[in-house]
Amino acid sequence: MIATRRNTSFDEPSSYEEAIGCPKQNQWQEAIKEKHASLLKNGTWCLERLPADCKAIPCKWVFRKKINIDGTMWYKARLVVKGYEQWPGIDYEETFASVAMLKTVRILLALFAAYMNWEVHHIDAKTAFLNPSLKEVVFIAQLEGFE
Repeated sequence: MIATRRNTSFDEPSSYEEAIGCPKQNQWQEAIKEKHASLLKNGTWCLERLPADCKAIPCKWVFRKKINIDGTMWYKARLVVKGYEQWPGIDYEETFASVAMLKTVRILLALFAAYMNWEVHHIDAKTAFLNPSLKEVVFIAQLEGFE
């Protein structure tokens, strides 16, 4: 894992179409392939035909440029669910959302680390799974850029 800081001075595509239509399309496609390979390696899903009585949750790619401590840049693609297309009582039973501001969490971590005399490092994990396995079967739509 490499320590990174967020770079907001560079243009980042807001959609898959923008990513594959821009001058840096090779870097974005490589980031997509890397994320896809990581998801497959971790057994995140398997390709199935959607049953007639089910609805697939749509997904989209989110793109970010990251800068390492040494100044080198790398491209990151994440796959996220389009949660705004779900309807209460129809598409989901439980949803979870962060209720604490990230700034607050960072302040508390800094205070606790200072109190405990710990050294704190920021890292950007390529793939992180924060939740346990699902008990339900969930279908997501086919990923943009893959057949």
